[in-house]
Amino acid sequence: MMWSLPQLFVLALFSISRLSITAKVALPIKRTTERWSFADFIPTNSNESIWENALIGSPRERSYASRQFPRPMIPPQKRLRAKEQMIFYQLLFTSEISIGSPPQPFIAYVDISWADLFVPSSNCTLNPKSHCSQHRRYNSTLSETYKANMTSAELSFQGLYTKGYLSQDTVHIASLNIESQIFEEATRFQAQYPNAPMDTGFGLARFRPQYVDSTVDVKSPIQNIVKQELLDTNLFSLKLPRTDAELGQLTLGGIDSRYSSASFVDLPLTNVASDDINFSRYASCGWQVEISGVSLQGPSFPEPRAALTLDLEGYTAVFSNEFDFISVPPWIGIQIQQHLHPHLGLDDELGDLPCSMRDELPNLTLYFGGGAENEIVLTPWQYLFEVNDIRKGRRCVLPFSAWMHHEWDEKSPKWILLGSAFMSGLYSVFDLDNETISFAARVD
Repeated sequence: MMWSLPQLFVLALFSISRLSITAKVALPIKRTTERWSFADFIPTNSNESIWENALIGSPRERSYASRQFPRPMIPPQKRLRAKEQMIFYQLLFTSEISIGSPPQPFIAYVDISWADLFVPSSNCTLNPKSHCSQHRRYNSTLSETYKANMTSAELSFQGLYTKGYLSQDTVHIASLNIESQIFEEATRFQAQYPNAPMDTGFGLARFRPQYVDSTVDVKSPIQNIVKQELLDTNLFSLKLPRTDAELGQLTLGGIDSRYSSASFVDLPLTNVASDDINFSRYASCGWQVEISGVSLQGPSFPEPRAALTLDLEGYTAVFSNEFDFISVPPWIGIQIQQHLHPHLGLDDELGDLPCSMRDELPNLTLYFGGGAENEIVLTPWQYLFEVNDIRKGRRCVLPFSAWMHHEWDEKSPKWILLGSAFMSGLYSVFDLDNETISFAARVD
């Protein structure tokens, strides 16, 4: 076939335009520490807690809430007492996205365990029981690229329950334009904490997680980014902020040039299924690897002690920045508490301590199989997360918990959940094409 000069010129322009749409973009990530009280979980009767009863009324909606935020388990050493530990912390990692033409901005929770895009609707304010009036709201009538879908939808996320319908529009992530993205336009927006600084979630799950509480079943923004070939390479890298004052960064399509390939521990992904209601959503999102062991150095104060080494052969580690702690089965939690807490004088799970004590705590080593090259060592400056307590000032929180293992027994699947306490101390790369997760010590 012979091409004319005008045809070749048009073909060249098309090729150039195709090349120019791929990109590497970076988004700043802000951390916000939300505080919640143990008293919120004190049962008012045998069936419901205070916040379940007050937040949303119907039994089905309370069921959504209770599964999203299970009551704290009884710690292995002794009961958690409200008078001794009144405040817990939840870390929100957010950035900005926008929807529509012209763009309408929203604050999005950046979450590697989430997929579905939702946004409060301008019609949400018609519901007097809704909390959406305190959030940015999407107005489809202002967008030139909006297309109606109107399929009914509902979901729950981070203590948030929504109900509405599906809509379609262009979603903007930095300079990326995701065309024909389907999302839930929520006309009901019930939040555990209405003032939390988030309007939506930007999910980075590899697969669509198994939600028992979502009827949205469409491609996520990250899946459409890959499908529409918007990135230089189909990976993203994540540097979570370690305090509310520090900015982190999400890079789509690339890696910070300060890190060389030799800096990383590369771990192949696994696809182990879970029937456990607590882990199925985290496990099914696709960010999981084999783990073979954990060890904690022996404290040197007040007297030298031997290291604690735990064999985790056959276990799977799941990663999630939505979960703030490191959740392990109770038998592991007991040993970690006995190894650390007598030294610290703490009796409660997830206790906090003065950050000045970090120098006295041991390093944590995780063994991911395949030899010494797959070991990751975290110092106390990395695995304790720092918060500003309203009563006690700057504190550091011990992350070891059996929170997501509250129904665990000997027959339960062998899982551990490595949350933001693990991830915040590292630079992480999530490779969708090569099916790996890579970690490097942070250079800052």
